[in-house]
Amino acid sequence: MLIMKPSPKNLGVQVCGTDRELEHLYEALHEMSLRTSDQLEADEPVDIRILGLAYDVRHARMGDRDYEWEENGWEAVLARSDERVAARDTHPRQNLLWSFPVLWPEMLFLAMALQSRLDRYIRNRSPHRHVQTPWMNSKMAFDPHVAAIWGVQSSLRQALEEVLTPRKYGNTLGYLGKGARLMNNYLTQYVDYWNLEFIDMSPTKRQDQLSVVAKRLSSQDDEYHNVMWSIEAFAQKHDIPPQYVRYGHKDYPDELEW
Repeated sequence: MLIMKPSPKNLGVQVCGTDRELEHLYEALHEMSLRTSDQLEADEPVDIRILGLAYDVRHARMGDRDYEWEENGWEAVLARSDERVAARDTHPRQNLLWSFPVLWPEMLFLAMALQSRLDRYIRNRSPHRHVQTPWMNSKMAFDPHVAAIWGVQSSLRQALEEVLTPRKYGNTLGYLGKGARLMNNYLTQYVDYWNLEFIDMSPTKRQDQLSVVAKRLSSQDDEYHNVMWSIEAFAQKHDIPPQYVRYGHKDYPDELEW
């Protein structure tokens, strides 16, 4: 099962998985990013963000990110096995996990985006595409790409539960559910804005503000619309698509203390 571990300084999560788990996730992320010809081109920035996660997954599997070893429980198996099994044992005691870090605001946004795209993926394959609840197509419960995305959401829930109080944890899950319904034509520069704001916070403040960040990313409040209007005005003035406009003057640091 995919694992997400909160980083020591609360900057993000470390996504960990076996080679096979990451392979399945990589394939699922690509499927989630696909649009049919009648779906909005304005959805592209959100889909590109999902492909950014797929990029990290692919490079983790190539050995370009991090890795760790995990005890696989084989010693416990041997303890309750026949002596003849132990005599012939050459089984490794650890499994290799590939891993990579993701900033908390980015991961919260991706959780909403993936839920939105999962709904789209299922609807596109449903015999009743225009029904509001395509989950009635029970065959999709056996789809491997659906299972892979559910694995991401489940792992994130566990990571959030580690760092948030029960009340904030419940509120955050509610925000993510609400935000998943607002992903069409989402201005993804707002995610970069919160990533950079989060980097500048202290570890204690990051933990305290995590639920607030989830609320901001999911609500499209006045702050979001101020950023949107600023970007759209610049894009119109220079005759370029809004998704190509860079917002603000901060850059991502070359090195981060996770």
